[in-house]
Amino acid sequence: MISQRIALASAAALLSLVAPAASSAATTTTPILTNPTINGATNTNLNFLGFDNAFKTANGIPLNAVLNNVLLTAKGTTGGSVSLINFVPGAPAVVGSPGTFNLTVNGISPISQTNANSTPTIAGATTIPVYTPGSGMASITPTAKTFMWNVFNGGTLSTAPNGPWFSSTVSLASMSDFIANVASGSLTEGVFSPPFTTLPGDNSTFSLLSQTTLTYDWSTPTDVPGPLPLLGAAAAFGFSRRIRNRIKASV
Repeated sequence: MISQRIALASAAALLSLVAPAASSAATTTTPILTNPTINGATNTNLNFLGFDNAFKTANGIPLNAVLNNVLLTAKGTTGGSVSLINFVPGAPAVVGSPGTFNLTVNGISPISQTNANSTPTIAGATTIPVYTPGSGMASITPTAKTFMWNVFNGGTLSTAPNGPWFSSTVSLASMSDFIANVASGSLTEGVFSPPFTTLPGDNSTFSLLSQTTLTYDWSTPTDVPGPLPLLGAAAAFGFSRRIRNRIKASV
């Protein structure tokens, strides 16, 4: 009976030394540091705490943890307007509703979402005294929306393009985009060159709320047994064999 217990204990010791430890995977969420308004005219930086050692320590994450994915949850309210140009002479163009609202963050865009907008009629281009395109503006109805998508561009375990994930602060370049729904006629969003008047093409806005977050999906590498644990296991077996021999001899 004693020899059986020793054998079982030795086997358990061997398994604990040889079997690799299972890798751990988890997610940790951090809020946006400020609540800017994303717009369609210029890049706006979204700032979050980076996945550096200070962040890992503060959140109980092992220092050897690596990133698998980074998920952005952007909560906010749409707004603004979009400038439209009608190049067809004399033919008015009707703007329909809804249009398509979208965001681009860190060079990646989620699935576009629809958003209501005004339905103005844009007059056609005139030819007298010179050719002049018709122009107008469609307003974007303020609407609460939530975008969720993966903004991790990959890279090595220590760096990633378009975002220093392992710095103390991560700044993600962002822009909004609104495409009006053209019900009829010929409309173009954007800027046209002199001698015509220059119009800003996209004045869309997305006002972020404090509920906007960045979620780090991370894991720790699987431990692989080295030669020392294996030598220790062999020594344990040898010791248990000597104990069993002494028990038999005493009996």
